[in-house]
Amino acid sequence: MPNVRIARGRDWARRLGPALALACLAVAFFAQVVLADTAAMTVTPTSGLAAASFTVDGTYTWSNGCPALAPIPLTFDFLFDGNPKAPIWSVTTSACTKNTVDTGPSKPYAPPASLATPGGHKIVLNVLDSAGKIVLTNTTTYTIMSPPSPSPSPSP
Repeated sequence: MPNVRIARGRDWARRLGPALALACLAVAFFAQVVLADTAAMTVTPTSGLAAASFTVDGTYTWSNGCPALAPIPLTFDFLFDGNPKAPIWSVTTSACTKNTVDTGPSKPYAPPASLATPGGHKIVLNVLDSAGKIVLTNTTTYTIMSPPSPSPSPSP
Protein backbone atom coordinates (compact mmCIF):
# COMPACT_ATOMS: atom_id res chain seq x y z
CA MET A 1 0.00 0.00 0.00
CA PRO A 2 2.83 2.56 0.48
CA ASN A 3 3.35 2.66 -3.28
CA VAL A 4 -0.24 3.71 -3.80
CA ARG A 5 0.13 6.64 -1.40
CA ILE A 6 3.28 7.80 -3.18
CA ALA A 7 1.57 7.57 -6.56
CA ARG A 8 -1.34 9.63 -5.24
CA GLY A 9 1.08 12.16 -3.80
CA ARG A 10 2.88 12.49 -7.12
CA ASP A 11 -0.43 12.92 -8.91
CA TRP A 12 -1.34 15.74 -6.52
CA ALA A 13 2.02 17.46 -7.03
CA ARG A 14 1.77 17.07 -10.79
CA ARG A 15 -1.61 18.84 -10.77
CA LEU A 16 -0.49 21.57 -8.38
CA GLY A 17 2.17 22.94 -10.75
CA PRO A 18 -0.19 23.92 -13.59
CA ALA A 19 -2.75 25.22 -11.08
CA LEU A 20 -0.12 27.49 -9.53
CA ALA A 21 0.97 28.66 -12.97
CA LEU A 22 -2.63 29.58 -13.87
CA ALA A 23 -3.04 31.38 -10.55
CA CYS A 24 0.11 33.45 -11.25
CA LEU A 25 -1.18 34.35 -14.72
CA ALA A 26 -4.52 35.41 -13.25
CA VAL A 27 -2.79 37.64 -10.69
CA ALA A 28 -0.60 39.19 -13.41
CA PHE A 29 -3.66 39.83 -15.61
CA PHE A 30 -5.56 41.35 -12.70
CA ALA A 31 -2.62 43.63 -11.90
CA GLN A 32 -2.56 44.85 -15.53
CA VAL A 33 -6.29 45.60 -15.42
CA VAL A 34 -5.98 47.47 -12.13
CA LEU A 35 -2.94 49.44 -13.33
CA ALA A 36 -4.38 50.44 -16.70
CA ASP A 37 -4.13 54.07 -17.87
CA THR A 38 -7.32 56.08 -17.43
CA ALA A 39 -9.06 58.99 -19.13
CA ALA A 40 -11.49 61.27 -17.32
CA MET A 41 -13.38 64.46 -18.02
CA THR A 42 -15.52 67.04 -16.33
CA VAL A 43 -18.28 69.20 -17.79
CA THR A 44 -18.99 72.48 -16.01
CA PRO A 45 -21.82 73.09 -15.36
CA THR A 46 -23.51 69.72 -15.86
CA SER A 47 -26.82 71.24 -17.04
CA GLY A 48 -28.29 74.40 -18.50
CA LEU A 49 -30.86 75.88 -20.85
CA ALA A 50 -30.53 75.39 -24.61
CA ALA A 51 -28.61 78.63 -25.16
CA ALA A 52 -26.31 78.11 -22.16
CA SER A 53 -22.66 77.24 -22.58
CA PHE A 54 -20.40 74.83 -20.71
CA THR A 55 -16.72 73.95 -20.58
CA VAL A 56 -14.97 70.58 -20.73
CA ASP A 57 -11.68 69.49 -19.15
CA GLY A 58 -9.95 66.18 -19.85
CA THR A 59 -7.21 64.21 -18.14
CA TYR A 60 -5.15 61.16 -19.05
CA THR A 61 -3.47 59.37 -16.15
CA TRP A 62 -0.47 57.13 -16.84
CA SER A 63 -0.51 54.03 -14.59
CA ASN A 64 3.30 53.77 -14.59
CA GLY A 65 4.10 57.47 -14.28
CA CYS A 66 4.81 60.14 -16.85
CA PRO A 67 6.88 58.91 -19.83
CA ALA A 68 10.49 59.34 -18.72
CA LEU A 69 12.44 59.48 -21.97
CA ALA A 70 10.28 61.74 -24.11
CA PRO A 71 6.87 63.37 -23.73
CA ILE A 72 4.16 61.57 -25.66
CA PRO A 73 1.68 63.92 -27.34
CA LEU A 74 -1.96 63.04 -26.76
CA THR A 75 -4.91 64.56 -28.59
CA PHE A 76 -8.12 65.05 -26.63
CA ASP A 77 -11.23 65.21 -28.85
CA PHE A 78 -14.51 66.21 -27.18
CA LEU A 79 -17.75 65.55 -29.09
CA PHE A 80 -21.35 66.59 -28.43
CA ASP A 81 -23.64 63.52 -28.51
CA GLY A 82 -20.61 61.56 -29.74
CA ASN A 83 -21.07 63.18 -33.15
CA PRO A 84 -17.84 63.86 -35.09
CA LYS A 85 -19.76 66.62 -36.90
CA ALA A 86 -20.43 68.33 -33.55
CA PRO A 87 -16.94 68.83 -32.11
CA ILE A 88 -16.73 70.74 -28.84
CA TRP A 89 -12.95 71.06 -28.69
CA SER A 90 -9.75 69.34 -29.73
CA VAL A 91 -6.38 69.92 -28.11
CA THR A 92 -3.00 68.18 -28.25
CA THR A 93 -0.68 68.25 -25.25
CA SER A 94 2.11 66.21 -23.71
CA ALA A 95 2.68 68.14 -20.48
CA CYS A 96 2.61 65.52 -17.72
CA THR A 97 2.57 66.33 -14.00
CA LYS A 98 2.15 63.75 -11.24
CA ASN A 99 1.33 60.98 -13.78
CA THR A 100 -1.41 63.09 -15.41
CA VAL A 101 -1.81 65.00 -18.67
CA ASP A 102 -4.48 67.68 -18.18
CA THR A 103 -6.06 69.75 -20.96
CA GLY A 104 -7.23 72.51 -18.67
CA PRO A 105 -10.70 73.94 -19.32
CA SER A 106 -11.95 74.62 -22.83
CA LYS A 107 -13.46 77.87 -24.00
CA PRO A 108 -17.23 78.03 -23.34
CA TYR A 109 -19.22 75.92 -25.80
CA ALA A 110 -22.92 76.26 -26.61
CA PRO A 111 -24.41 73.45 -28.69
CA PRO A 112 -25.91 74.46 -32.03
CA ALA A 113 -29.65 75.15 -31.87
CA SER A 114 -30.36 72.09 -34.04
CA LEU A 115 -28.78 69.83 -31.36
CA ALA A 116 -29.80 71.74 -28.24
CA THR A 117 -32.91 69.73 -27.45
CA PRO A 118 -34.09 69.25 -23.87
CA GLY A 119 -32.79 66.10 -22.17
CA GLY A 120 -29.52 64.30 -21.59
CA HIS A 121 -26.72 64.57 -24.15
CA LYS A 122 -23.65 62.36 -24.20
CA ILE A 123 -20.34 64.19 -24.15
CA VAL A 124 -17.61 61.92 -25.50
CA LEU A 125 -13.88 62.25 -24.89
CA ASN A 126 -11.58 60.35 -27.24
CA VAL A 127 -7.88 60.35 -26.37
CA LEU A 128 -5.70 59.66 -29.42
CA ASP A 129 -2.01 58.82 -29.69
CA SER A 130 0.35 60.58 -32.10
CA ALA A 131 -0.68 58.18 -34.89
CA GLY A 132 -4.34 59.22 -34.51
CA LYS A 133 -5.40 55.90 -32.92
CA ILE A 134 -7.97 56.12 -30.11
CA VAL A 135 -6.31 54.81 -26.95
CA LEU A 136 -9.06 55.60 -24.44
CA THR A 137 -12.63 56.90 -24.44
CA ASN A 138 -14.81 58.29 -21.70
CA THR A 139 -18.33 59.72 -21.60
CA THR A 140 -20.43 61.88 -19.34
CA THR A 141 -23.81 63.57 -19.64
CA TYR A 142 -24.76 67.20 -20.11
CA THR A 143 -28.46 67.91 -19.56
CA ILE A 144 -30.32 70.61 -21.46
CA MET A 145 -33.25 71.70 -19.35
CA SER A 146 -36.61 72.74 -20.72
CA PRO A 147 -37.27 76.46 -20.52
CA PRO A 148 -39.41 77.51 -17.57
CA SER A 149 -43.11 77.97 -18.22
CA PRO A 150 -44.12 81.58 -18.62
CA SER A 151 -45.74 82.96 -15.51
CA PRO A 152 -49.32 84.10 -15.95
CA SER A 153 -49.92 87.83 -16.23
CA PRO A 154 -51.40 89.35 -13.11
CA SER A 155 -55.05 90.19 -13.54
CA PRO A 156 -56.09 93.84 -13.06
